[in-house]
Amino acid sequence: MSPRPLTPQEQAQMLHDFPNANVAAMTVLGPASSTYNCLAWTLNILNAWVWPWSNPNVSRAQFDALYQAHHYTIAGGPVGGPGDVAAYGISVNDMTHGAVVYGGQWTSKLGAWLLVSHTLADLAGPGSLYGYVNRYYDYPHASAKSAQGAVAQAEARMRQLAELTLPSAKEALRQAQATLLNAQQTYDRTSQLASNGYATRAALDEAQKTLDVALAQKRAAEFQVFTASPGGSDSVMAETQLNQARANLDTAQSRLGYATILAPRDGVLITRNVEKGAVAQPGKALLVLAPAGDVQLVLQIDERNLGKLALGQTALASADAYPDRRFAAVVSYINPGVDISRASVQVKLTVKDPPDYLRQDMTVSVDIEVAARRDTLELPVRSVHDLTSGQPWVLGVKDGRAAKIPVRVGIRGNSHVEIVAGLSAGDVAVPQSSGVVTGQRFRAVLP
Repeated sequence: MSPRPLTPQEQAQMLHDFPNANVAAMTVLGPASSTYNCLAWTLNILNAWVWPWSNPNVSRAQFDALYQAHHYTIAGGPVGGPGDVAAYGISVNDMTHGAVVYGGQWTSKLGAWLLVSHTLADLAGPGSLYGYVNRYYDYPHASAKSAQGAVAQAEARMRQLAELTLPSAKEALRQAQATLLNAQQTYDRTSQLASNGYATRAALDEAQKTLDVALAQKRAAEFQVFTASPGGSDSVMAETQLNQARANLDTAQSRLGYATILAPRDGVLITRNVEKGAVAQPGKALLVLAPAGDVQLVLQIDERNLGKLALGQTALASADAYPDRRFAAVVSYINPGVDISRASVQVKLTVKDPPDYLRQDMTVSVDIEVAARRDTLELPVRSVHDLTSGQPWVLGVKDGRAAKIPVRVGIRGNSHVEIVAGLSAGDVAVPQSSGVVTGQRFRAVLP
């Protein structure tokens, strides 16, 4: 139905409940239903009552919880944007009513059957059934909500054209065609009678006028059918409005998506840098999530060791907080690029069976097994000179004096290195820290 003024009976009832109302300016937007109440109307819930408390006298805190559960925020002062809500109450412990901005004006479901537009002051003041406005709620998703309403209206217009306007136009065309046929027959008879002298000129003119009117009505009916049919101007305009409404809805939902924080995957929230009501700043991390799933160790390995690494290599790791507890890991990723600022390569290891004490961002130490060989000769790294020069050597003994012995090394570890050639099992190798120099006589003391 179209908006209308209050009837005298409705005005009298309004003044009884709301003595300060300007009933002459209030408008009935349409009928309501007893299946929903005033709070449901503010939340666009039209198939249920929203008053989930057993006690009819509810507090403002309960109103706050209700609207916050529907993504509203408590406003610090008067609001008026689409979807915003004003809550009335006799006191903060006796809330009574909710009004919502709809179509650019405050609206309420009043009584069982009416949707009414009004000002906030109309329902407030001394003697008012609802008391005073004592809370405002801001709906940040109002643009999306409004866009959804516009799409619904455009879709309803398309259905109206197909289900009402076009069938009515076709029926009107059939009536106009019947009227034209009758007018044509009447004119033909009158013309024949006039030619034989049995009808007056006035009668013939009246028949001609009736025929002309019937013909014009038929043309108008044909035009109505054409404009309401697919491809007609009314149909094209309605379809254009629907497409525009859908585009606006997509835009509003995209903007709404920017205001909604969604976790990209399951996990545990470990850092929150924002509080409710705070303004988000571009580039500022709001939340830090420890994703669920495989646990990974992220390392920076000196680029000189890049040639030793390969996917699938096993490793033993320990958290610095628990150095005596070691757990297995596997190399699962080697960054193809090198960090030139640190001359390192990022390497990730997957922990298949992580210990329960392992936490996000813990510092760990990792030993990656890049090669393994059994039954081989090895020396402590401290006993091999010029290990990285390409011509390593050890200080051995020959004829009771210290002598330089070139060696060829194989696998290198943090503390030991494999000797491939140059020494045999049982040969003496003097540590660098001993102070012995080449040619010096000394006597080796074996453990």
